[in-house]
Amino acid sequence: MATQLTPMNFFRVFAASFLGVITAFLFLFVIFLLLLGALSAFFSLSYDDTIGGIENNSVLELNLNKVVKDRTSPIEQELEDILGLDYGQIGLNEVTDIIQRSQNDNRIEGIILQGGYPIAGWTQIATIRDALVKFKSSGKFIYAYDDFYTQKGYYLSSVADTVVVHPMGMLSFKGLVSEVLYYKDIQDKYGIRMDIIRSGDFKSAGEPYITNRMSPENRLQISQMLFSIWNDFRQDIALSRDLTESRVDDIADDLEAALVEDALRVGLIDTLLNKEQFNDLVKQKLGVSEDKSFEKVSIYEADGLKSVRSKGAADRIGVVYAQGPIVYGKGFEGVIGNVSLCKTLKSVGQKSSIKAVVLRINSPGGSAIASEMIWQCIENLKEKKPVVVSMGDVAASGGYYIAAGADQIVADPKTITGSIGVVFGMLNAKDFFKDIGIDAQQVTTHKNALDYSLFEGIQPGFRNVQLKEIDKIYTIFKDRVAQGRELSSDEVERLARGRIWSGQQAFENGLIDGFGDLEVAINKAAELADVTDYSVSEYPRFKSSWESYLNAFGGVYKNKVSKSVKFDNEISDRMFNEIDNLKLVQDGPQTILPYHIRIR
Repeated sequence: MATQLTPMNFFRVFAASFLGVITAFLFLFVIFLLLLGALSAFFSLSYDDTIGGIENNSVLELNLNKVVKDRTSPIEQELEDILGLDYGQIGLNEVTDIIQRSQNDNRIEGIILQGGYPIAGWTQIATIRDALVKFKSSGKFIYAYDDFYTQKGYYLSSVADTVVVHPMGMLSFKGLVSEVLYYKDIQDKYGIRMDIIRSGDFKSAGEPYITNRMSPENRLQISQMLFSIWNDFRQDIALSRDLTESRVDDIADDLEAALVEDALRVGLIDTLLNKEQFNDLVKQKLGVSEDKSFEKVSIYEADGLKSVRSKGAADRIGVVYAQGPIVYGKGFEGVIGNVSLCKTLKSVGQKSSIKAVVLRINSPGGSAIASEMIWQCIENLKEKKPVVVSMGDVAASGGYYIAAGADQIVADPKTITGSIGVVFGMLNAKDFFKDIGIDAQQVTTHKNALDYSLFEGIQPGFRNVQLKEIDKIYTIFKDRVAQGRELSSDEVERLARGRIWSGQQAFENGLIDGFGDLEVAINKAAELADVTDYSVSEYPRFKSSWESYLNAFGGVYKNKVSKSVKFDNEISDRMFNEIDNLKLVQDGPQTILPYHIRIR
């Protein structure tokens, strides 16, 4: 007798089938991860068996047209290697290590640099450039070639003995610009706005939402920061290209290098060649005949080069990476959570082999309470061992908050820092809902029971409370800076008020101790710990897990998209950055950089 298919039976059969499919999918996914691990181990063994065979008279092929991060996830790189994809990203720590190892390895004669359009920050580029300057000082050569050069890419490549561009290529050299988007008019038009509460004359985190023009204070701080960065940029290029600094200014001012032929004429580049002709030029340098190839070592064969530092030393310097916005809670890769970072700092502090700690900060700041908690964790760590901060592209607001107490702070002259101030904001859509016919009505027991509503905005009582809260946080923030930097309250107030500073300006005002990259910070930490023979351990540790592999898949996809779409995603990227900032600002009082600063 056939079973009647009732609605209840149908849903039972559907549910059972659905659960069966999900179970099968999860089983297959587990098998996939196990195979992935096995393949990874196999490729690692195979790779390790072959990389040692670097021949004499070789060159390092350094392709930096990638996303450069202070530190990358090895799981993403592992996936890209297994899937046969080109690496979409590379770690700054890897690049500088490879350059140093090539400098010390007699089998490497020089470097072929391809870095016309790196996706990196100015200080990351400066760090790589400094490493290349040291490489040249050893007597080895650097030849640079690319089809296109952005201004940042040219700054990097200008260090080369010979800079070559394709005859049909392009080069940008025009000076620096920073652009800020303003939203007041669109808010007025659609009735959705941000209610902003802030501290400091220069704390312009909320400025784009309350005005449609840049304030004189904001224009002043951005202008001074840009000229500070440009001065460093101009000086380096003038030295590398044997030009005067005023001549560099003239070339940028009058767009004298608009065409590659013009760039050749004014001395920014050395010759116009295609890739095959460039390879012949390298062969001549190496003394290799035209009918033969020369030996190249890729950046992924670096393990075959001589190590710079002993890996077996008992004493260690711990390098802890803090990258991304600061949030209250656990955090994850690319986002600094007070719970996760403090756990790492505590763990490092308990390791007797770790004699000093370098905290590498690349952060625009974020949650005020999370920043205070991290500051306290660093204070606890300082009781056990020296702490040195190495600032990356950005260590501002909350990023500076967590740096302020360190024993030493080093930065690049082009680092964006400071922004000592507090901001808080909430979305107000009252006018929008009123225009479309929605009116919110409330019933309360007390006059201040309604503090905030999307339909009413921030209420006066709540605004007064937040003003007091912001003043309190701002005072504590300044106290932390005064204590850590040994400055008076008046000196800190002069430097605070939300104002951003370049690394050069920060040094002149006593907010940092000196200039240098991560390697300089490591050396300072070793000096403070009184150790000479040491190795370096990096934290946090990466752990293989389902979540890490899923995140890695997302990262691999994002890297491929960012490399394939270069121009038409600018608007969406900038808007998503602003939306991310909006999310942070609404999550309680924030010590966060005024806006997403993009210098090009």
